[in-house]
This record gives sequence, C-alpha cells and structure tokens, in this order.
Amino acid sequence: MSAPYELIIGLEVHVQLATRTKLFCACLATHADGPADANRQACPICLGYPGALPRVNQGAVDLALAAVEALGCDCATELRFDRKHYFYADLPKNFQITQFHVPLGRGSALKLQPAARGEPTEGAGGAGFAPAGCGARIRRIHMEEDAARLKHAAGASELDFNRCGIPLIEIVTEPDLRSARAAESFLRWVQGVLRFLGVSRARFELGEMRCDVNFSLRPTAGPGGTARRPGLYPKMEIKNLNAASNVVKSLTEAAEFYRGELDGGRTPESRTWRWNEEREKLEDLREKAGTEEYSHMPEPDLPPQPVRSSEPISEAERSLPGQRALDAAYRRAVAEGRLFRVPAPAERAPEALVEHLAGRAGLTPAQVFQMVFLADRGAYLQGVLDLGGGAGSGPGTVLQNLRPEHWDAVVRAGTPSAVVPALARVIELVGTKQVPRERAYTEILGAAVAQGVDPLEIARTQGWLVAADTAAMAAHVRAVLAEKPALAEDLKRGRHGVEQAIVGAVMRRTRGACDGAQVQAEVAKLRAELRGELRGDAE
Repeated sequence: MSAPYELIIGLEVHVQLATRTKLFCACLATHADGPADANRQACPICLGYPGALPRVNQGAVDLALAAVEALGCDCATELRFDRKHYFYADLPKNFQITQFHVPLGRGSALKLQPAARGEPTEGAGGAGFAPAGCGARIRRIHMEEDAARLKHAAGASELDFNRCGIPLIEIVTEPDLRSARAAESFLRWVQGVLRFLGVSRARFELGEMRCDVNFSLRPTAGPGGTARRPGLYPKMEIKNLNAASNVVKSLTEAAEFYRGELDGGRTPESRTWRWNEEREKLEDLREKAGTEEYSHMPEPDLPPQPVRSSEPISEAERSLPGQRALDAAYRRAVAEGRLFRVPAPAERAPEALVEHLAGRAGLTPAQVFQMVFLADRGAYLQGVLDLGGGAGSGPGTVLQNLRPEHWDAVVRAGTPSAVVPALARVIELVGTKQVPRERAYTEILGAAVAQGVDPLEIARTQGWLVAADTAAMAAHVRAVLAEKPALAEDLKRGRHGVEQAIVGAVMRRTRGACDGAQVQAEVAKLRAELRGELRGDAE
C-alpha cells in the first residue's frame, strides 16, 4: 500500500502583455505564424546585434502595473532590469533581459474568490473553481522579454524571431497549491482577470499564456503520528504547459510516477520534464537548473528609473503607480463595453468587484466571475443592477440563467449602453409575467432597442402580451384536448407526463402568450373534473 503523501505545488505563469510593439524596440508584437511571415517582425535589437540599445516600452510597464495591482501585490518604486545568462538557440544575445533582484510586484495573498463559498471542483460553466482553502500567495511578478520560437520538424530546427522581445510578465506563486485542480483554478482565475482588464489576451493556444509547474511530495503523518521522513522530497519541474487542462494531466501522471519511485524505496533526482501533448505523456528533458547557474547581473543598458504610469494623474486618483494603472485598465473595460461604469475605489480590485456584484446580484462569486471575467457580460449585469431594473425578479439570477441563444440575441441587439435600459425593462416584464420569456429576449428586446420604444409596446403591438384571463386559458386547454382526444383520455386516466404535454401544446398554440404556471393550474382543474366523470361512470 502506498504511503500517504501531500502534493506541494508552485506555479510560474508567463503571460504576454497586450502591447502593439515589443518590450525594448518598435517591432510589432503580433502573431504571424505562417512560414512566409517568419522573421519579418525582427530588428537588430531583437537579434542581439552589437551596439543595439534597448528602450523600455512604457505601455508594457502600464499593463504590468495593472496586473501587479489587480493581483494584490506591492509595487516597486524603481524599475530595474537584469540579465539572465544562458545559451540556447532561441536567445540570440545569450542572455534574457528580465527582473531578478527587484521585481515590479512582490507579495500577495491571491484568494480564489469562489473558493470562499466552497464551490464544487468543476465550478460554474467549466471554470474549474477550487474548493475552499485552495488559494495561493504570489511571491513575485516581474517583467521580461520573450524568446524566439524554435520549431523542430523533419530532422531540422527552424528559428522564428517574431516572438523574440515580446513583453511578458512572469507570475510566481508560493508553493501553496495542494492539488492539480487547485492549480487549474488558479490559472483560470488569473487568465480571466488579465483578459478582462485588457492586460493580456492570454490565449493558451497561441502561446500568450504558458505555465511551468514546480512540485514535490511531502510525507504526511502515518498511523504512529510521524512521517516516514520529515521535510520535502526533491523538487520536479514541468516546463511550458500550454493549457490549464494539461496542468491537471501532467501533474497527475508526474505525481503517480513520483509516488511509485518513493514506494519502491528510490528517491528521484530533481529533473525537468516536458508534456508531449500529442502523446499525452511526460518526457524527460534534463537535470533541473538552479538559479545560481544563470549568473544574474544588472542590465547596464537600462539604468534604474522611478516607476511611473503614462496615465494622467488627478487629485481624485490614488497615489501608487499600480493603482493608477488599474484604474486605467477599468476605464478601458468601460470603453470596450465590458463594464457599464468604472467601479468605485473600494470595488476596483477584481476580487472586490466580484464580491460587490455578487452581493448586489444575489449570485455566488463563482457565477459573477463566470459572467464578468470569463464571458465578458459584466456590462449587462452591472448596468441592469445600476438602473434598478427587474425589481423583485432577481435580475442577476435571470441573467445568469439565460440560455446561449438568449445571450446571442442580447449581444446582437447592440452595445451595452444601448441595450441595458431595454434589457432591465424586459427582465421586469418577464418577472411580472407580462411578456413570454422566449420572445422577450429573442424578439422583443431587439425590436425595442432598434425602435427606441418600451418593450411592453412591442409586445402589445405584436399581440405577444401574456394572457391573464383564466377563462381564455381554460378555453385554450379545452381546444387542445378537442384537437387531440388521446391527450384528454390520458389526462382522465392520470397518465404520467400528460399535463406537461398539454401545457406545451397550449404554449405553442398561443405562441407563448400565456403564463405556463397558470395554464398548468387550469389543466389541473380540468383533470379533477375529468377524474370525477370517470368515477361517476364507474359507479
């Protein structure tokens, strides 16, 4: 039987910043993956020519500052860069410009917001939120340049320097994560936050977000109350994972291998592995490198300078550069329609915004995170809440439960600023059962926005108001039973599911212009009458 071990996980998350140009030169920082496009976005600075001098892209600094503040880190007062020396074909200078001695951000207790509510491991909408207690502290966030892309095929290797010099931030966690699912949750949280704020597009499939996993096993106390051996076993590393799901797959296999070695009486060497996505197998690369092997030294071509933001500063704004950059990121979210307004100062950290909107909307933080940060529906949620729309009908819950086709219709209706007033009114009309739910979002909303009129007027003009006349609804029920005698016979004999079939037939007959609950009540009354007739016949 295997000895009990605890999995100890730390992550190094590399995220490309969403700048137009590279970190130290004017080359475009865009993806051009075709063979004909290779090496077209490179210059002497990218290629490490002698005498080529780098200059810092202030836009990249602004985005990095927004990430530092959004993830709750303390911001450095000076911007310093270092050289990280190593030899590899994708690094033409034989060193990488990074931040080693003074990272831009340091120290944070990133709390997975849904974890505080004990959401299930799979989370809402596949978001992969972790159970309670699976948050991770951030040790540091630093800036650095990306390396070139090295492609191996048909016995040859090709270098593409288009990626060389694209600005990155590296987010390094403390070894606080205790399961592969918790690591996946952390990655999805960070990805959602950085995407929403416009810091990065963070697309795993394009290499804009990559992850290195460091892990070890720690023996837990056995039946006698003591561990087989105190402390941690040697640390392992899995490099360049390009999907959150691959973190789970690779960690699961690596941990099983590690346990097998320990149970066999062998102590594994500290190694670096890579995940072969095609074969879905781990492959051994090399012995794990230590920090001292990189011979870090200050970058002589980039002297230290005060950390600043290029955003305009006013008396009303908070004083730290990272906070100013975060405020600018929220202004971008409003300009791009991802929020209805800039949050108040107390709500501007993403975690605080989730908590605030969850309380107002009557939703769990996991649901709000899904809508605001993963699905970019925050403008609709925040706008409806701000306008007080859907009073008494739980607008947050209504929006959370809209089907994909309803959301598609909402987005097609127009920009959030144009749609939100009509959407709030539609939610209210559906909640008070004045208009049919199906038509409300797919037809009434779009027409109301296009014509600039009250959605109720659209429903009245088109004859889509929900009938409140019980006599009329009873007549519709009897008409359906007259058309379908088999349903009437099944209803009289109490066959299972027949009531729902009749309600559906009435709703189709009236094109949804009835309240389903009231129709069901009328069907129940008629069933009682028919059952009475059946008993009378039996007597």
